[in-house]
Amino acid sequence: KGKGSLLALTNSIISSAIAARKAGQLVVDDSWIQEIWDWADEFELTEKQIPRNKEDLIKLESLDIEMCCFKDLESLLEERTEAEESWRVANERIQSARERGLFIGGIPPEFIKVHDLNDKVRHLERLLSTTNKMNSIPIELSYLKNLITIVLWGVESSNFLKNAQLFSNLKTFVAINCNVNNLFDEICQLKQLTDIIIRGSEIINIPQSISQLSNLTKLSVSTWESLTIHEDICKLTKLTELNITNCNLLEIPEAIFQLKNLTELSINSCKSLEIHKDICKLIKLTELNITNCNLLEIPEAIFQLKNLNRLNIAGNDISTLPKNISKLKDLTSLNISNNYITTLPTSMCLLESLISLHIDVGILKDLPKHRYNQALEGFDIKVNAINNLPLSLKLIEEHYFHGKEDLPF
Repeated sequence: KGKGSLLALTNSIISSAIAARKAGQLVVDDSWIQEIWDWADEFELTEKQIPRNKEDLIKLESLDIEMCCFKDLESLLEERTEAEESWRVANERIQSARERGLFIGGIPPEFIKVHDLNDKVRHLERLLSTTNKMNSIPIELSYLKNLITIVLWGVESSNFLKNAQLFSNLKTFVAINCNVNNLFDEICQLKQLTDIIIRGSEIINIPQSISQLSNLTKLSVSTWESLTIHEDICKLTKLTELNITNCNLLEIPEAIFQLKNLTELSINSCKSLEIHKDICKLIKLTELNITNCNLLEIPEAIFQLKNLNRLNIAGNDISTLPKNISKLKDLTSLNISNNYITTLPTSMCLLESLISLHIDVGILKDLPKHRYNQALEGFDIKVNAINNLPLSLKLIEEHYFHGKEDLPF
């Protein structure tokens, strides 16, 4: 036991000495800055990404690194081939017209598209030959104390954020089209993170280690994979915003209902979603978005969310809007577009705080004829069967109708 304690103390002293030496090095020389510049030059990072001026580099707040996905390049090459064919046909038409003495001025849009696609192809090919060879970011970047955001595009390497714990000031991490499953161990070492945004990435699991991010306030995940969420997500006591998109969830995990400080919950494009009654436990929720999830009805538990002021249930299979919608006294925005609702309850008129109403449905036949809130700033209605419009809605200056020209006003 004594030897173990002595060894731990020795390691602590060594670690402190290394930290002190590094701190001293930062004061006496700029070798670490040169290391960053050499790395940036090697992978042809732009001046905007990594300033080659010391003063601007030290002020750097955000690092954006883009890599090329082979699938993206292949898709772009196919698009360019199609555009070149369109340009060939258009050019032949122009030449034929000129031969007949017709004047055609201006730059054809087909040519502009080919030109733009050529630029994009060159950009991705450059990334393949330069940035794509990068396996990790240098540890010297952790000396940039103003660096609070890292944005990664198309990163596949599992060691890309090695020594991530040294980036102690990092607040926001964004991954787009990355293999995030390989990165999560590193991400969860960034203890000061407040925001994680993951888009179009190969992520199938939000692991237990997510609970280490005690300062996290926003978590946004979009993936085409079936996502599992570890129950320890409930330990993120500071989380206020949770967004889950295209994750094939069949139900909202119960652990999410334990996030007592959650104010915004968005679940989008998750097939056949079911919502448990425990959603009413999210008492601080002010915004709820459940869209394109094949939802058949609005659970009664939602009407117990007394602080809710924004509700978006667009793009579902809902046929009835319950009269208990009037219990949401603080509701300021309601979107029920693209459902199968044919009538609205008269209790809608009791939503005295409502200022934004979206009823973008083609089969709505009637609107309650009671007086609507005159604070309503505007409404958006797509109609083909509506029979009458209440006078109180006619008096609202800003309204948007689509699909029927003979509305009664």
